[in-house]
Amino acid sequence: MTKGRDVTQKKVGWDFFVSYTQADRAWAEWIAWVLEEGGHRVLVQAWDFVPGSNWVQGMQDGVAYAVRTIAVLSPGYLSSVYGGSEWQAAWRADPQGRERKLLTVRVVDTDRPALLAGVVGVDIFDVDEATARARLSSMVKGAVSGRLKPADQPFFPGGNPTTTFVRPRGDRAVVEQARFPGRPAASDSHTDDQPESGDIELDPADLETLQDFVTGAFPRQHQAEAVLRRIGWRGPVPQFAHSYEAAWNDVFNEIRKGRTENPYRALLAYVVDQYPANKTMNRLARRYLGPHETGREG
Repeated sequence: MTKGRDVTQKKVGWDFFVSYTQADRAWAEWIAWVLEEGGHRVLVQAWDFVPGSNWVQGMQDGVAYAVRTIAVLSPGYLSSVYGGSEWQAAWRADPQGRERKLLTVRVVDTDRPALLAGVVGVDIFDVDEATARARLSSMVKGAVSGRLKPADQPFFPGGNPTTTFVRPRGDRAVVEQARFPGRPAASDSHTDDQPESGDIELDPADLETLQDFVTGAFPRQHQAEAVLRRIGWRGPVPQFAHSYEAAWNDVFNEIRKGRTENPYRALLAYVVDQYPANKTMNRLARRYLGPHETGREG
């Protein structure tokens, strides 16, 4: 007798069980797709509870055999009896969050009630797909590894270092001139066809796109502080751990008020350096920056 996928998966388990209500099926499928693109094994009702299977048993298997549960939060999910039983089972298995068994993704702007308020999660509503994908991928990476150490060395927070070591090339460690994370000096020269660093001005739609991407790409305190140093932030440093979205919103509001002088050039260049494959950010860089400032030709 041939054994189906459900029996086999009971033995090997899944990396993630996506818990959702039917009203959010499209979100759940998109999340599952992104996770499987990243090489993770995913159990999701829309794909795995095929005709003839017992969907209640399938949900029980998901909670029991998946390493982690992703709760897709919306008002409908939070009022669902089955949804509540699924996320609560994951929470009970790891109430202190040490193993990060319960992850939350808000797809609608809704409050996190009771125990869910203490679970760190991400929001993917009211942003473009690239930002949502970046937030989801960062959440999953952090949950699996237990930390989100950046790939590149953070900027030195004190003084004004002139050189830094970069990754070895072959059998050598190459020393390169470090880019100063603050404002350019007034004596810096510029070509005639390039505006001075203070002249860059993003139109409202592009500024919103940049803010959304930065918010999703740099949610952690050390990541955000590296960005702030790069743009010459002079004010108090917000606390991003509690609510990184609110903190970034405060930062951009201060920027719009002119509290930080002309940060957009440095900010956009930094984002493109950190995410060189992102098409949206590269489009903005081509529009507002010269190729010599981003280190890219196209």
